[in-house]
Amino acid sequence: MPDRIVITGAGAGIGRATARRFAADGHQVAVLDRDADRVREVLASLHGEGHLAVPVDLADAAAVEHAFSSIDEAWGGLDVLVNNAARYDHRGEVGELTDDQWDDVLQVNVLGVVRCTRQAVERMPRGGAIINLTALQRERPIAGWAAYAASKAAVATLTRSMAIDYAARGIRVNAVEPGAIAAWVSPDTAPPGTSLLDRFGAPEEVAAVIAFLASPSASFIVGEIIRCDGGRSILPRSDPQTQTASALEP
Repeated sequence: MPDRIVITGAGAGIGRATARRFAADGHQVAVLDRDADRVREVLASLHGEGHLAVPVDLADAAAVEHAFSSIDEAWGGLDVLVNNAARYDHRGEVGELTDDQWDDVLQVNVLGVVRCTRQAVERMPRGGAIINLTALQRERPIAGWAAYAASKAAVATLTRSMAIDYAARGIRVNAVEPGAIAAWVSPDTAPPGTSLLDRFGAPEEVAAVIAFLASPSASFIVGEIIRCDGGRSILPRSDPQTQTASALEP
């Protein structure tokens, strides 16, 4: 029986690659993103049938509840939730960001995870898997990304709390921690020191880890944060002022 999989932030990058990976593997995919045009574009590119396009803003609790209700109505439940959506458009030092900017980031990156998880677990009667996306920046932040880094540290802690909360229901919760992932450029255009492999990662490489964690092959993996960073975390730290993420998923 194919799994029923919900992916947030599926309109581009890692989310889109993950949607395509699960669809190619024969599963049903619900594509969630606040950009309705991207949702429709990704849906049209998926292999197979029975997929759903669900435009939704994760900062809107009522909209999230409505989105999951519509998915439940179509599928009668779900098996996997991938909490991938994130905002990283508000950049600056801690003191430079306004309360509203902090709120914009945390509403999606942290409370979005909470809202989607709340809705998903009530629709997983046979158990399932939740995969959160954190980021290497939770441990190795770079200049000007305070809100994003803090939000991803919160997601890492949430992952372990959720794993404890939901294991008894047969729901495994884990996270993937990407390094620098090339969303719109070639992975081979990376400057030296980007990873031990001297390249950026590709969204498809992160999608492969997500697919593994959702699969029966990962049935005894719970509460873990799996790095997919090409060894970046064990390299000497480069100058944070010189790092750029304009074409990346940080």
